[in-house]
Amino acid sequence: MCAAPGSKTAQIIECLHRDESNPIPSGFVIANDVDNKRCYTLVHQVKRLESPCFAIINHDASNLPNLKFNDGNILFDRILCDVPCSGDGTLRKNPDLWKKWNPGHASSLQSIQLRIATRGIQLLAPGGLMVYSTCSMNPIENEAVVGQLLQAFEGQISLVDISDKLPGLRTKPGLKSWCVIGKNQEIYNSFEEVPKNMQSLFRPNMFPPSNDILEQLHLERCIRLLPHYQDTGAFFVALFRKIDKLVDSSLSIQEETSQKRQVEENVFNEDGANFKRARYHRENPFIFFEEKDIKGFWQEISEFFGVHPSFPADQLMTRIASDSGRNIYFVSDSLKQIVTLNQDRIKFINMGVRLLVRTDLRNDKDKRSLRLAQEGIAIINNYFSKRRIQLEQQDLLLLLSHAHTQFANLSESVRNQIQNMSDDLGSLICLYNIKQHDLDIPIIFVSWRGRNSLRPFVSHSSRKFYFALCNIDSMTINEIIDKLTIEEKATNQKKDDNS
Repeated sequence: MCAAPGSKTAQIIECLHRDESNPIPSGFVIANDVDNKRCYTLVHQVKRLESPCFAIINHDASNLPNLKFNDGNILFDRILCDVPCSGDGTLRKNPDLWKKWNPGHASSLQSIQLRIATRGIQLLAPGGLMVYSTCSMNPIENEAVVGQLLQAFEGQISLVDISDKLPGLRTKPGLKSWCVIGKNQEIYNSFEEVPKNMQSLFRPNMFPPSNDILEQLHLERCIRLLPHYQDTGAFFVALFRKIDKLVDSSLSIQEETSQKRQVEENVFNEDGANFKRARYHRENPFIFFEEKDIKGFWQEISEFFGVHPSFPADQLMTRIASDSGRNIYFVSDSLKQIVTLNQDRIKFINMGVRLLVRTDLRNDKDKRSLRLAQEGIAIINNYFSKRRIQLEQQDLLLLLSHAHTQFANLSESVRNQIQNMSDDLGSLICLYNIKQHDLDIPIIFVSWRGRNSLRPFVSHSSRKFYFALCNIDSMTINEIIDKLTIEEKATNQKKDDNS
């Protein structure tokens, strides 16, 4: 719900793809953040995972609109509610925070934390799980919020004991008693101790409930990760399970303040939150291929690369007209439905995996005007049967060591495979299997076939990884990459001089 910058989102997407034999799993991840700029940081973080099963949206998490799906609204099986917090758990890695932090920050954040978590519970499917987490140790942001949720949704959610879920991880149970500390280090053990002129800052739900209620909440099922336990930062985690569908269609959580202020009610509608969207620049729409695109524009591409008939071409999309779009993306069927039904009311920032990229041959209205994108190689390898070459190790090392490799320098086997193809310029799929400890490790990457050479589209970091798999020592790898960088700069300079 508050996904940027994206490290946790990336881990969730990796879990979704734990079965490497299935590049298009049935599930999907919706990552949201209220900050438009941070959404693009999130895009940068997750696009490296090359998944067709994620979408990034830009909304206020406390007022997140329902997503239409099939005949109703989506209720999620799993929700991560990693809310904005005072961040005192990150002081070790963020020493600048010492200058700004004070214990009073928590009191100003609890309200939004509670609203976001409440909306998360409403979007959770019966039997589903929601993690509430912060990187703070202040109980106002942690146990106080958890306790308020359990009381507000009494009988409809429960707190799951997760103390034994990660054996070997040293944790501390959630607190059952705490005091509230103000900005100037003043300490209050109960709301009655708070001066009237301060009651606008501190609310009753920031303090521990009565002992009778406390025993029913089981706050000890939360876990606290303390920095000195594992030489880490500090973290708080609570896991909720939704027992059943919410009894009421709406829920009011009252935040009691001083007598001078009226009780503020935050009403969250189970059937749909008020739709408010930040006013940023308008995103280009996502345009899916229609029947005319599949039978016309896509047909020639499909024949050129030998795309299997089972490939779901209707799940391809662009941000502008399909016959002139710079990039062509692929998304899962579920995400296609979500976008189609919600694009007019949800601000989608990014989704899916890039499959094809428009080349400099834009004026050629044929298959050569598009090249395969390395990001989509898992899907490409499953469905594209033509223009594939099997490399020998000497070919692999040669291609990875240079920006361009002449055909004459490749092995006879590879030269014969290229010769047996059509003479068309365009993308090729290069394959090589490394055998290590009775395991076959496939290396698959995209190259461009020129008139006399091959150009691999492989990042420097991936090249280093492939070299390491081939048992090349790190010093040699760094020397190769340094020479490659010089070679690429010279090639780019030559292009600039000729343009």
